[in-house]
Amino acid sequence: LQMQKEDHQPRSLILDQRSHGRFCGTAPEPRAGLRGGHIPGSRSACFTNFLRADGTLMDGEEVRSVLLNSLKIEPSSLDSAQKIVCSCGSGVTACIAAAALFNAGWKSVAIYDGSWSEYGAQPNTPIATGASTDSS
Repeated sequence: LQMQKEDHQPRSLILDQRSHGRFCGTAPEPRAGLRGGHIPGSRSACFTNFLRADGTLMDGEEVRSVLLNSLKIEPSSLDSAQKIVCSCGSGVTACIAAAALFNAGWKSVAIYDGSWSEYGAQPNTPIATGASTDSS
């Protein structure tokens, strides 16, 4: 799978748009039989992090603030040339963060359209549980 290669790319940042509980594997998945957890090396970034209170997309400085402050990504590892892969449960809500990132100036933004429903369903893909401690 391409995503197994992505989690080993030092310049790729994988943002998982599902709830933090689903990311950690502590909340149930809505699809029967789907494993809980996340792609190793990915970061929990629920799609709501990229929306203002009125439901509109955040702008560049707001998105950067989310990445630096809420997600605790090191400033030295964050630039608009960095590849960011957005994932979620099925590929739909990943589009929210991808749109916000693109509008904020990121040029290399991808959506993992299979997302967790594809990745988590494969019995041989590695998964992680608990909160991510990766700071890259």
